[in-house]
Amino acid sequence: MPEIEIDPDKKITKNAAKYYEKSKKYKEKIEGAKEAIKETKKLIKKAKKKEQTKEEQLKKIKRNDEWYSKFHWFKTSNDHLVIAGKNADQNEEIVKNYMEKEDLYFHADVQGAPSVILKKGKEAEEKDMEQTAVFAGSYSSAWKQGVGTTDVYQVEPDQVKLGAESGEYMGKGSFMIKGEKKYYRNTELKIAFTIQNSEIKVAPPQKFKEEGINKQKLVLLRPGDTEKNKASKQIKQKLIQKFNVKIDLNWILERMPPNGCLVK
Repeated sequence: MPEIEIDPDKKITKNAAKYYEKSKKYKEKIEGAKEAIKETKKLIKKAKKKEQTKEEQLKKIKRNDEWYSKFHWFKTSNDHLVIAGKNADQNEEIVKNYMEKEDLYFHADVQGAPSVILKKGKEAEEKDMEQTAVFAGSYSSAWKQGVGTTDVYQVEPDQVKLGAESGEYMGKGSFMIKGEKKYYRNTELKIAFTIQNSEIKVAPPQKFKEEGINKQKLVLLRPGDTEKNKASKQIKQKLIQKFNVKIDLNWILERMPPNGCLVK
């Protein structure tokens, strides 16, 4: 028990009065603390409600559920669909199941690059082909290497052969290319994110420029040192700031080029 000091020079009633006054002050402090705690709880509750209301006001993003959404994809300025494999299985699937005679095949001229198909590419304009070349290069291992440009070639479907030459080995998702290739030399690696019609859109920046979309409405990616998960959070934050939207981080991750990025 705490010790109580008694002043022997004072009467017991005066000693008692002294401690009574002290107890009143302590009681007032306790009551004040209780009131402060109560008020703080109110403020926290109010802040949480405000944050929840703000979250509810964010525009919801739609998930594209077309047949091609499992691949890397975009639509060119003239609305030609472009699809690219995310792995060896998808590279093989794209060529075997989705490449048709009126299409064009694109591939970055590096080891480790996706098979890229420009649908109805033989009807496409040069700007559609250039955008497809940027897309093909940006999702290749050239991006992983951190280089700013790479060469990309384009061929017709009947030049893409599934089998290897006698005595040669080809890994899954790899193909032999026969005949002459059309090259897009020193293709710049760059990809942009934006929001259109409540949906995440990812494409070469030139495609958005052709559509008259302001640069301020884009989140631009180039090869860089920012680790992919960290970069995805930066992209998400920029899209929220620009469009006041609610986004699933995984939707951003699955649309990003491989490895590190510089986010602008």
